[in-house]
Amino acid sequence: MTDCAYLALAMVPGIGRARLEVLLATFGSAEAVLDASPEDLAAVEGVTPALVTAVTRSMLREAEDVLHRVAALGAATLLPADPAFPQALREIPDAPTYLFALGNSSLLHDHAVGIVGSRTHSRYGAGVTRMFAGGLARAGLVIVSGMARGLDAIAHGAALDAGGGTVGVLGNGFGVIYPVSNRTLYERVVAEGCLLTEHPPGARPHRGSFPRRTRAHYESPLRRLQSPHPVWGQTRPRPARRARRVRNGHRQCAGGDAPQQPVRGGTSSPRRARSWDRSCR
Repeated sequence: MTDCAYLALAMVPGIGRARLEVLLATFGSAEAVLDASPEDLAAVEGVTPALVTAVTRSMLREAEDVLHRVAALGAATLLPADPAFPQALREIPDAPTYLFALGNSSLLHDHAVGIVGSRTHSRYGAGVTRMFAGGLARAGLVIVSGMARGLDAIAHGAALDAGGGTVGVLGNGFGVIYPVSNRTLYERVVAEGCLLTEHPPGARPHRGSFPRRTRAHYESPLRRLQSPHPVWGQTRPRPARRARRVRNGHRQCAGGDAPQQPVRGGTSSPRRARSWDRSCR
């Protein structure tokens, strides 16, 4: 299976991981799928008439163009058969069929923590995010987030300021900086960390691209930290909001009632700290 033929097939709109695997198992290779007749494709279970029409060898030209543009940027195309493809992302539901990485792709194989948070946040939320992102980065964990405005950007910056690694998962292609206010951060992550996307160079963000981005940066880390909701910074966070959850074998910690919260003139409550620690175990 050549990389170009596989990418051409994987880029067919609406094909998805499950249909791609069925087609490869049925025909033996991506080249054979692209050469198959409409009748043979239609006979495969789960293949719709729209997909039959879309699967053509003309997709090879588009895939070749994408591979050239990725290489011209100094980025890498990662396919599931490649050792460089992140192992954690092979195992998630609806796993990506291909990825593009720009920067230090070795970070994709290190232990990681995902930090997600609001675009509009309180000063308290920003402080908690810096504290955890910086501390975890200094401990040797890679900070994964979505390169969005707000707490995502703060998490990436804090990790780099601490001398650690960070991976930014984009909802668009390389060369498109979104939001534009993150231009400096974008350039810094390329130089000191790694950017990861499922979108070809130049692809602009749209409504459907953000769930794909969220899946990749939400499922890949060993653990995730949910930064405080913006309204929590105005009053004492509600303990009911803090909970440990498990999703697809990964633990989530909600960063609401954190040890940073002052009590009685600045002392921290040991009881509160113990509760926070237990919630993240």
